[in-house]
Amino acid sequence: MKIETQNSKNSGFSLFEAMMCVCVMGLMAMMALPLFGSTEGTRQATHRKNAQTLCTLAASANAAGAQVTAGTRDIATIIRRLGEGVTITRGPLAGRVFRLPNLTEEDVLGAVEFIRLNDGELIYTRAR
Repeated sequence: MKIETQNSKNSGFSLFEAMMCVCVMGLMAMMALPLFGSTEGTRQATHRKNAQTLCTLAASANAAGAQVTAGTRDIATIIRRLGEGVTITRGPLAGRVFRLPNLTEEDVLGAVEFIRLNDGELIYTRAR
């Protein structure tokens, strides 16, 4: 009597096929994760970094002789000025432009939350 057995080559998955399946599922999960997670922390970190950069830029422009905060106490207006550029007119840095390009309105309003105006200087604050 002859006993027939299944050919082991045709049954189940090979290790390579199983590993490829796990890799594909991992890639799909990695791409889908940001859709389910909150990006508020990332957005807030970006606004904080922009606020720090703007305060440093304003201090540098003031030290070079520009009056960044002249004529207004509105922080958003001052930030927009820095986005457009402040040109130095006198001294050894005459003709230099201090600016932070590509600021969106969201960037401006987000940075305002972390900046206060004190005696004509922009001061970075950590608290909201």
